[in-house]
Amino acid sequence: MKRGAFLSHVAVWLRESGEAGRSKLLAVVLSVVVVCLGLGWLTPSNADSATEPMRVVSYTVQPGDTLWAYAASITPEGGDVSRTVRELIDLNELDSASLIPGQRIIVPAE
Repeated sequence: MKRGAFLSHVAVWLRESGEAGRSKLLAVVLSVVVVCLGLGWLTPSNADSATEPMRVVSYTVQPGDTLWAYAASITPEGGDVSRTVRELIDLNELDSASLIPGQRIIVPAE
């Protein structure tokens, strides 16, 4: 059944069913909305951003620097260097892990 035909049938049904039919339809629609909300279909997704602003500092890339080596130097002991590399790439909107001497990157101040 095409959408237009379906809507026409619903309109006719609403006219002919009176107040009781409209109450039933409203109950069904509200039930569907409650179920969708309960299943999370109508709620916005959680953002993956930090809840507080991140403090950053600027670093000027030196000759011989690599993103991996720099990330290793700022990653806390026992931390995941690859996660720090990904964070630096995302924070600086880098296309790759390549660095150029003289390039300035922003780094978390922690």
